[in-house]
Amino acid sequence: MSFQGTDGFTVFDKQGRLVFRVDNYTRRKNRAIASRGSRSSGLVLMDAQGKPLLTLRPQMNAQLQYEWNGYNGGEDDDGSTPLFVMRRPPSSLFAMMGASMTTSSCQAQVFVAGENDNIVMDMKKRQRRPNYRVEGSFRRRNCNITNSDGHIVANISRKVANATTHTTILISDDVFSLVVQPGFEPHIFMAFVIILDRMYPNSYTPLICSKCN
Repeated sequence: MSFQGTDGFTVFDKQGRLVFRVDNYTRRKNRAIASRGSRSSGLVLMDAQGKPLLTLRPQMNAQLQYEWNGYNGGEDDDGSTPLFVMRRPPSSLFAMMGASMTTSSCQAQVFVAGENDNIVMDMKKRQRRPNYRVEGSFRRRNCNITNSDGHIVANISRKVANATTHTTILISDDVFSLVVQPGFEPHIFMAFVIILDRMYPNSYTPLICSKCN
Protein backbone atom coordinates (compact mmCIF):
# COMPACT_ATOMS: atom_id res chain seq x y z
CA MET A 1 0.00 0.00 0.00
CA SER A 2 1.26 3.46 -0.79
CA PHE A 3 0.43 6.42 1.47
CA GLN A 4 0.51 9.39 -0.90
CA GLY A 5 0.07 13.01 0.15
CA THR A 6 -1.42 14.50 3.29
CA ASP A 7 -5.09 14.69 2.27
CA GLY A 8 -5.39 10.96 1.60
CA PHE A 9 -3.59 7.99 0.13
CA THR A 10 -3.98 5.05 -2.20
CA VAL A 11 -3.34 1.40 -1.38
CA PHE A 12 -1.86 -1.18 -3.74
CA ASP A 13 -1.42 -4.93 -3.33
CA LYS A 14 1.86 -6.75 -3.95
CA GLN A 15 1.00 -7.07 -7.67
CA GLY A 16 0.67 -3.29 -7.90
CA ARG A 17 -3.11 -3.32 -8.28
CA LEU A 18 -5.20 -0.62 -6.64
CA VAL A 19 -7.04 -2.09 -3.64
CA PHE A 20 -8.11 0.79 -1.39
CA ARG A 21 -8.26 4.57 -1.41
CA VAL A 22 -8.51 6.90 1.56
CA ASP A 23 -9.94 10.41 1.74
CA ASN A 24 -8.81 12.52 4.68
CA TYR A 25 -11.35 15.13 5.82
CA THR A 26 -9.73 16.00 9.15
CA ARG A 27 -6.97 18.04 7.50
CA ARG A 28 -9.33 19.85 5.16
CA LYS A 29 -11.64 21.02 7.92
CA ASN A 30 -11.09 23.34 10.82
CA ARG A 31 -9.17 21.55 13.60
CA ALA A 32 -11.69 22.74 16.20
CA ILE A 33 -14.48 21.05 14.26
CA ALA A 34 -12.47 17.85 13.88
CA SER A 35 -11.63 17.77 17.59
CA ARG A 36 -15.34 17.52 18.42
CA GLY A 37 -15.54 14.31 16.40
CA SER A 38 -18.28 15.75 14.22
CA ARG A 39 -19.80 14.05 11.19
CA SER A 40 -17.79 16.40 8.99
CA SER A 41 -14.44 15.01 10.15
CA GLY A 42 -12.88 11.68 9.45
CA LEU A 43 -11.02 9.35 7.15
CA VAL A 44 -13.05 7.47 4.54
CA LEU A 45 -11.69 4.09 3.41
CA MET A 46 -12.92 3.21 -0.10
CA ASP A 47 -12.44 0.28 -2.43
CA ALA A 48 -10.68 0.58 -5.79
CA GLN A 49 -13.89 1.81 -7.46
CA GLY A 50 -14.39 4.56 -4.86
CA LYS A 51 -17.20 2.88 -2.91
CA PRO A 52 -17.03 3.96 0.78
CA LEU A 53 -16.33 1.00 3.07
CA LEU A 54 -15.59 2.58 6.45
CA THR A 55 -15.42 6.04 8.01
CA LEU A 56 -12.87 6.51 10.81
CA ARG A 57 -13.28 9.38 13.27
CA PRO A 58 -11.05 10.50 16.16
CA GLN A 59 -12.79 10.86 19.51
CA MET A 60 -12.10 13.10 22.52
CA ASN A 61 -8.96 15.15 21.87
CA ALA A 62 -8.13 14.90 18.17
CA GLN A 63 -4.59 16.12 18.79
CA LEU A 64 -3.87 13.11 21.01
CA GLN A 65 -5.91 10.84 18.71
CA TYR A 66 -5.83 8.00 21.23
CA GLU A 67 -9.34 6.70 20.46
CA TRP A 68 -11.07 6.26 17.11
CA ASN A 69 -14.50 5.01 16.06
CA GLY A 70 -15.06 3.03 12.87
CA TYR A 71 -18.42 3.27 11.06
CA ASN A 72 -19.81 1.35 8.10
CA GLY A 73 -20.06 3.31 4.88
CA GLY A 74 -19.13 6.87 4.01
CA GLU A 75 -19.44 10.33 5.52
CA ASP A 76 -23.05 10.77 4.40
CA ASP A 77 -24.27 7.43 5.76
CA ASP A 78 -26.05 7.19 9.09
CA GLY A 79 -23.38 5.74 11.36
CA SER A 80 -24.40 6.77 14.86
CA THR A 81 -23.41 3.34 16.24
CA PRO A 82 -19.75 2.49 15.65
CA LEU A 83 -18.79 -0.82 14.10
CA PHE A 84 -15.67 -0.84 16.26
CA VAL A 85 -13.70 1.34 18.67
CA MET A 86 -9.89 1.35 18.60
CA ARG A 87 -7.93 2.95 21.42
CA ARG A 88 -4.54 3.13 23.04
CA PRO A 89 -4.45 0.99 26.20
CA PRO A 90 -4.29 2.96 29.47
CA SER A 91 -0.69 1.87 30.16
CA SER A 92 0.37 3.33 26.81
CA LEU A 93 -1.26 6.66 27.68
CA PHE A 94 0.45 6.78 31.08
CA ALA A 95 3.82 6.10 29.50
CA MET A 96 3.20 8.78 26.87
CA MET A 97 2.45 11.32 29.62
CA GLY A 98 5.55 10.34 31.60
CA ALA A 99 3.69 8.53 34.37
CA SER A 100 5.64 5.34 33.78
CA MET A 101 9.02 4.48 32.34
CA THR A 102 7.82 1.14 31.05
CA THR A 103 5.88 0.93 27.80
CA SER A 104 3.43 -1.86 27.25
CA SER A 105 3.92 -3.97 24.14
CA CYS A 106 0.19 -3.52 23.51
CA GLN A 107 -0.14 -0.64 21.04
CA ALA A 108 -3.92 -0.66 20.71
CA GLN A 109 -7.11 -2.47 21.68
CA VAL A 110 -10.07 -2.97 19.35
CA PHE A 111 -13.64 -3.51 20.54
CA VAL A 112 -16.10 -4.78 17.92
CA ALA A 113 -19.85 -4.22 18.24
CA GLY A 114 -22.23 -7.17 18.46
CA GLU A 115 -25.83 -7.13 17.26
CA ASN A 116 -27.43 -5.75 20.43
CA ASP A 117 -24.64 -4.22 22.48
CA ASN A 118 -23.27 -0.74 23.07
CA ILE A 119 -19.51 -0.98 22.90
CA VAL A 120 -18.95 2.62 23.97
CA MET A 121 -21.02 2.16 27.14
CA ASP A 122 -19.51 -1.26 27.87
CA MET A 123 -15.99 0.14 27.53
CA LYS A 124 -16.78 2.91 30.01
CA LYS A 125 -18.08 0.32 32.46
CA ARG A 126 -15.01 -1.87 31.76
CA GLN A 127 -17.32 -4.76 30.89
CA ARG A 128 -15.64 -5.68 27.62
CA ARG A 129 -12.54 -7.61 26.69
CA PRO A 130 -10.93 -6.35 23.48
CA ASN A 131 -11.70 -8.40 20.38
CA TYR A 132 -8.27 -7.58 18.95
CA ARG A 133 -4.96 -6.37 20.33
CA VAL A 134 -2.03 -4.85 18.46
CA GLU A 135 1.21 -6.10 20.02
CA GLY A 136 4.71 -4.85 19.25
CA SER A 137 5.81 -1.52 17.78
CA PHE A 138 3.98 0.10 14.88
CA ARG A 139 6.60 2.84 14.57
CA ARG A 140 9.16 0.09 13.89
CA ARG A 141 6.67 -1.66 11.60
CA ASN A 142 6.95 -4.78 13.73
CA CYS A 143 3.66 -5.88 15.29
CA ASN A 144 1.04 -8.60 15.33
CA ILE A 145 -2.72 -8.26 15.57
CA THR A 146 -4.18 -10.99 17.78
CA ASN A 147 -7.78 -11.98 18.42
CA SER A 148 -9.40 -12.50 21.82
CA ASP A 149 -7.98 -16.04 21.95
CA GLY A 150 -4.44 -14.75 21.44
CA HIS A 151 -4.09 -16.12 17.90
CA ILE A 152 -2.25 -13.97 15.36
CA VAL A 153 -4.68 -12.92 12.62
CA ALA A 154 -2.58 -10.23 10.92
CA ASN A 155 1.02 -9.07 10.86
CA ILE A 156 2.74 -5.78 10.07
CA SER A 157 6.45 -6.00 9.25
CA ARG A 158 9.18 -4.11 7.45
CA LYS A 159 9.64 -5.24 3.87
CA VAL A 160 12.73 -7.10 2.75
CA ALA A 161 14.12 -6.86 -0.79
CA ASN A 162 16.51 -9.29 -2.45
CA ALA A 163 19.70 -7.49 -3.47
CA THR A 164 21.28 -10.63 -4.96
CA THR A 165 20.52 -14.32 -4.80
CA HIS A 166 22.44 -14.55 -1.52
CA THR A 167 21.71 -11.25 0.21
CA THR A 168 18.64 -9.36 1.31
CA ILE A 169 18.18 -5.70 2.18
CA LEU A 170 15.92 -4.52 4.99
CA ILE A 171 14.12 -1.53 3.49
CA SER A 172 13.43 1.55 5.63
CA ASP A 173 10.47 1.50 7.98
CA ASP A 174 8.54 3.63 5.48
CA VAL A 175 8.13 0.42 3.47
CA PHE A 176 6.21 -2.38 5.15
CA SER A 177 3.88 -5.31 4.60
CA LEU A 178 0.44 -6.14 5.96
CA VAL A 179 -0.47 -9.84 5.88
CA VAL A 180 -4.03 -10.83 6.84
CA GLN A 181 -4.92 -14.45 7.56
CA PRO A 182 -7.63 -16.13 5.44
CA GLY A 183 -11.15 -15.78 6.77
CA PHE A 184 -10.73 -12.17 7.93
CA GLU A 185 -11.83 -8.99 6.14
CA PRO A 186 -8.73 -7.16 4.80
CA HIS A 187 -10.46 -3.76 4.79
CA ILE A 188 -11.06 -3.98 8.56
CA PHE A 189 -7.35 -4.52 9.21
CA MET A 190 -6.49 -1.84 6.69
CA ALA A 191 -8.58 0.49 8.85
CA PHE A 192 -6.56 -0.57 11.90
CA VAL A 193 -3.33 0.33 10.06
CA ILE A 194 -4.71 3.76 9.11
CA ILE A 195 -5.61 4.48 12.74
CA LEU A 196 -2.25 3.20 14.01
CA ASP A 197 -0.54 5.59 11.59
CA ARG A 198 -2.40 8.44 13.33
CA MET A 199 -1.82 7.13 16.84
CA TYR A 200 1.90 6.56 16.29
CA PRO A 201 3.02 8.97 13.54
CA ASN A 202 6.61 9.12 12.35
CA SER A 203 6.16 11.88 9.79
CA TYR A 204 3.95 12.77 6.87
CA THR A 205 6.41 11.56 4.27
CA PRO A 206 4.97 8.98 1.87
CA LEU A 207 4.79 5.44 3.26
CA ILE A 208 4.84 2.38 1.06
CA CYS A 209 3.90 -1.16 1.89
CA SER A 210 2.52 -4.24 0.22
CA LYS A 211 -0.70 -5.97 1.21
CA CYS A 212 -1.54 -9.63 0.85
CA ASN A 213 -3.97 -12.06 2.40
